[in-house]
Amino acid sequence: ELEYDREQLVDRKHWLTLEQIFVEKRVYKQIEDKKTAETVRKAVWTGMKKHQRLFVRPMVEEDVTRLLDLRIRRISAFDIERNREEIAEIDKKIKAIERKLRNMTKTTVGYLEGLIEKYGDRYARRTTLARIEAVDKRAVARQNLRLSFDKKSSFFGTDVRGDQFKMTVSEFEHVLAIAKDGTYRIMNAPEKVFFTGPLIHAEIFDPEVGAEFTVVYRDKKRMAFAKKIRIEKFIRNREYRLIKDKGGRIDLLLPAGETGTVHMDFVPAKRQRLKEADFDLATLERTSPTARGARMAPKPVAKVKLVPGDPATKGSAGSANGKGPSGSSSGTGRKASAKKTTPKPVSKKAAGKRNRPAGPTVKKASTPGEQGDLF
Repeated sequence: ELEYDREQLVDRKHWLTLEQIFVEKRVYKQIEDKKTAETVRKAVWTGMKKHQRLFVRPMVEEDVTRLLDLRIRRISAFDIERNREEIAEIDKKIKAIERKLRNMTKTTVGYLEGLIEKYGDRYARRTTLARIEAVDKRAVARQNLRLSFDKKSSFFGTDVRGDQFKMTVSEFEHVLAIAKDGTYRIMNAPEKVFFTGPLIHAEIFDPEVGAEFTVVYRDKKRMAFAKKIRIEKFIRNREYRLIKDKGGRIDLLLPAGETGTVHMDFVPAKRQRLKEADFDLATLERTSPTARGARMAPKPVAKVKLVPGDPATKGSAGSANGKGPSGSSSGTGRKASAKKTTPKPVSKKAAGKRNRPAGPTVKKASTPGEQGDLF
């Protein structure tokens, strides 16, 4: 509406300006001796063109026709001063409209307030004021997206027909998925995403809460490490790594609150006196997901088993809800007492060669150990 009003005012100013030039500059005098309509129109064009710098916009044929339609009486009675005053008034109105167009929010509020002031007494309010409470869109969204993981193809998503990690989520929820090789992603329900290793854990992830885990893994040289982490900062759909070495793998993935002692069997070697060791996971301090973690043993590890700190507490090698069988590198585990085994005394010479790290409790085997769960 404001733009329409401005356009009408510009049109009016344009015509008043042409009329003023036509009369004040005596352009009409140039057509008195012309005999044909064509020469008359040409004389008007020629006379007006000399003053085109004063035009509001370029002149068109319709303007020439209107100028020729001016009667002699109108020309003789033309009031130049009145014409100028009207043009000045139009300029003021155009500026006022442009100010309103530059600040439409204020203009709209003023317009509505004007309607209320003018018509408020005639039309009583029919609506009532009510308190509007914020609603979490995730809480009211329908959980209609079904996810699953196919072990053969290593794909996870809504378009996958697998028999592992089946879960139902909404379009607004995030899903955390962790693979055996230490890669993980946080994403909205994907149609189909490929993981470079078998999936060992998947859960609905709340970015405001995060997720805590205790991770036990071996690198490509089969050296064992452990770390307690918290996953919270992320870029959606981006792949992250819990293990720096691409050849490594996760042996145990324990959710927050679960702990115990890790029993390790070393890789057999010639003249090896130490065959196994224990590491207490309760001694770990929380660190970054990208950190290497604490080294659990000085030698390559062939097999890893969890001895829970509480008979009712089970470790997890990965599940859709964070609960699963007792964790081990082979996917099966055992229940055992948390009682520590005191190492048998060894000679000072043997102790010097061991270079025992802080943390694990080392035991001397009475019989040669089996090779166990190798890479």
